[in-house]
Amino acid sequence: AVEPRLTATVWQRSDRQVEIALETGKCVGQVTPAGVKWSEIPSRDFHFVARAIDFVLRLAGKEGPGFTMAFLPSPQPNGLKLGLGSSAQATVLAAELCRFAVGTSVDILKVALAAHLSAQDGRGSGADVACCFAGGLIRYRRFAAEEVVKASVDGGLRGALASAAPIDLLREKQSALPMLFAFSGAAASTPHLVAAAQQQLGQSVRQRFVAESDEWGMVLQSSAQRGDFDGVRRACQALQERLSHLGASRSDSID
Repeated sequence: AVEPRLTATVWQRSDRQVEIALETGKCVGQVTPAGVKWSEIPSRDFHFVARAIDFVLRLAGKEGPGFTMAFLPSPQPNGLKLGLGSSAQATVLAAELCRFAVGTSVDILKVALAAHLSAQDGRGSGADVACCFAGGLIRYRRFAAEEVVKASVDGGLRGALASAAPIDLLREKQSALPMLFAFSGAAASTPHLVAAAQQQLGQSVRQRFVAESDEWGMVLQSSAQRGDFDGVRRACQALQERLSHLGASRSDSID
């Protein structure tokens, strides 16, 4: 998965048992065509991994084989979680390793996006999942996985995935400008920030924000590819200005 790397290994078993091993402990269950029959409800530490495995097994529709899956933690400098989506890393890896272990073929990105959305109760864009899956510099537009998540409960997961729209994900060629990752030293909850903005801003304001952000996002993308530093700077400043307005209390922001 994307740096800082999360590493996982899987071993196929001769029985139907599923065993997930983390630093914090183990979670066990039995393979069924409807997912894993867990011995107990997976705790928070196993939540995303368990959801991804359940999605893949429902698509496979097999009685086995079982497997053992072990995860090594990604580094956390000074004890801080870097804002790169550790849950997304775990979801992508768990889906791919489960697919390999049971010998089935699935669209890993769609499955990981749907499983991650399901595990977060419908919140999130899935951008971190797309980054972990594709790597490099990408352009991604939110995959509407709500119907897939609903179908995973109703028993129509395979059909919902097959009929879902293609994922808008483009892996860009290397930027003509040097780029590096900077960490502020503090993580933020995107769902909380988005919810706060939605409570404060009316629909017309939100639509204008999305349209203007899309426009400046394309300027940023094309400028980076051309090596146009001034264009990148203008786009970043414009995007930052729009983000800064989301937290402002304004009388014209409510419809």
